Amino acid sequence: LPLVYKVLPFVPAMPLCMMSTSACTVSMEGKTFWQLQVLPVKAKDIYDAKLLWNLALASPFYLVSVVLVLIGTKPDLSDSLHYFLLPLVLLLFSIVLGLACNLRFPKFNWDNEAQVVKQGAAVLVSMLGGVVMVIVPAVLAIALQPASFSLYYFIVEGVILVITGILYCTTTNKELISIAK
Repeated sequence: LPLVYKVLPFVPAMPLCMMSTSACTVSMEGKTFWQLQVLPVKAKDIYDAKLLWNLALASPFYLVSVVLVLIGTKPDLSDSLHYFLLPLVLLLFSIVLGLACNLRFPKFNWDNEAQVVKQGAAVLVSMLGGVVMVIVPAVLAIALQPASFSLYYFIVEGVILVITGILYCTTTNKELISIAK
């Protein structure tokens, strides 16, 4: 039972990584995407707005799930910190990954929104990427059973933050993609 509590910070992160709306925000522009290209706005500002919108949508779910886990488990201060940080870091990763996937695999020619949201390659890749980013460290935590789970979580959070930062910088520094793609 104590080992279950040690991987519990990954539990609220799983659904958060599967609800990335940024994975379809570029494609949802559809045939009107050209309007973004003629606006006197930097591409980075448009991408940041899409990321922040996803963060605003997911934050209430993040906070409620983490608070419920904290109420249910009553962890010590160190574990409480990771119950907040780990899902947040994974949420940020999934949001940035969703935008990166949508820029890589946009779907502008669609008849209804369901095609973008349910059949888009960007959504599938970002969901799978987010799930893998949750499962791999959780399985490693169970397999390795580190002496200090707190140190392990700090390392995992740091690695995910670095990956997220690199992905964010490479994604938001791109120009707007062409609708002809």
